Amino acid sequence: MPIKFEPDIEHIYAKHMLSKFIPLSRLAYGIGIIAFIGYGFWDLMLDPEALERTGPIRLIAVLHFLICIGLSFLQPMRRNPTYWPVLSVYVYCVYGFLFTLILSQLPGGFVAGVGGLILGMIFVPATTSGVRQAASMLGV
Repeated sequence: MPIKFEPDIEHIYAKHMLSKFIPLSRLAYGIGIIAFIGYGFWDLMLDPEALERTGPIRLIAVLHFLICIGLSFLQPMRRNPTYWPVLSVYVYCVYGFLFTLILSQLPGGFVAGVGGLILGMIFVPATTSGVRQAASMLGV
């Protein structure tokens, strides 16, 4: 049988956890920015002319993370625990899409770059509350 909690207590707990998730997510997004910029050098090692194809995608990814950091400072996002899982799933889906798009532009990109997808997964437990949210992020 599932455990039932009082709605008020559950809401207080969700707000408390949200206060932990937001700073960790900002850190994850910042590391994502650094990684997307840094892996540009990796692109050049695989293909000296790769930045023409991957550079714009990397720029979109960096701008995406910056926008998500900005969204994390908005009052509705910080006060309502139901918005955060939606943003987290969205961020990870876009991350996965953009990263695989970059890998598709590189010769042997999927073989050489699958570790980058796994790198993004290490932040999922730190930015979500429970198995259901983590599974929805990683399931995509």
